[in-house]
Amino acid sequence: MQVQEVFRSWQGEGPNAGCRALFIRFTGCPIKCDWCDTKRAWGKEQGEKKSVQDIIDIVESSKIIRHGGRIIFTGGEPALVKTYDWKVMIQRLAILESQYFGMTFKGEVETAGIRFEPTWTLPFFDTINVSPKRKWWEQKGKSYVRVIKKFVRASAHLKFVLGDTDDFNFVQEVMHEVYISPSKVWLMPRGTTLKEMRKSMVFVTELAKLRGFSISDRMQIVLGLDGNRRLGTR
Repeated sequence: MQVQEVFRSWQGEGPNAGCRALFIRFTGCPIKCDWCDTKRAWGKEQGEKKSVQDIIDIVESSKIIRHGGRIIFTGGEPALVKTYDWKVMIQRLAILESQYFGMTFKGEVETAGIRFEPTWTLPFFDTINVSPKRKWWEQKGKSYVRVIKKFVRASAHLKFVLGDTDDFNFVQEVMHEVYISPSKVWLMPRGTTLKEMRKSMVFVTELAKLRGFSISDRMQIVLGLDGNRRLGTR
């Protein structure tokens, strides 16, 4: 597995925004959105190659062991990690969890939904966040729709970043194809600066009011949490 970085911070967006977590960011992304705020994780060759045991050692050495908390697998694109590696990793984490009395890990995954990973439906994961991408939607068409529907049936949350009318229309198009409760849909402002995000929030609030969706800020941008204030691997 290629891992771009590991750090402690707070979840910046979506249903668990504000929760402390250990982030494990895998590399590789076939979509490469222009507005992405983690372009450093695009290349599959970027980062360091780590084994499942390397990941387990990182988790065990983290303060998350002593305080309990959330482990967030993100990217890049975690769906590029092989199913076998996921199975072994979750099994090992479950064993590690059992060694600490009263400890409960809460697994969370952030994905563009390019592939449905069955392992993510195991009890270890309490949150699956899928961010459908317009660029991939236009390339893959109905095949992408079928994958997103699998995630919806697995109780995933859908997250969208809005910045203009095209984004607004894209969300409407996805909702036309996928049946999901409005409470499971999160809208967020697009932008890499506060000024850009405030401008994008117009589209976010308009669509949220129209369809009854939830909205979320992006703390990693607002407070510079993701890269500028990461707290190391402990």
